[in-house]
Amino acid sequence: MAQPAKTKAKQQIDEYNKKKRLESQPPKKQGYDQDSDGRAWSFEYDFIENGKKGIIVLKLSDAASNQNWEARFDEATYVDPSKEYDAMHKVFNDKNVAFKCGFDKESGGTWIEFRQDAILRYVFRLKPTSK
Repeated sequence: MAQPAKTKAKQQIDEYNKKKRLESQPPKKQGYDQDSDGRAWSFEYDFIENGKKGIIVLKLSDAASNQNWEARFDEATYVDPSKEYDAMHKVFNDKNVAFKCGFDKESGGTWIEFRQDAILRYVFRLKPTSK
């Protein structure tokens, strides 16, 4: 007996599941991620000496739209930003780390997550920067 044709709802569910599977695949190289909306993300981080403790700066940019986002963390966020930066540095530079980015259309901000050997290590929310 012939199989019935897929219903439109079933096709939409299949397409959604396929998209989610593709989104969950790790990026091809660290420092770059491209999502299904065509955004081409790149990530940078730095430590700025500022008095006794310093500031961690995370920057995210999208080459497709020329948009930039940034987050800064000081002793109000981490007891010792210098030590936290050293810990982040080890994670960010591990060859087994994948990062994934997303865009929040309501706030205009972004989020970025880092997974090391499939374990979530960091999630950050970044705000748009002015040009």
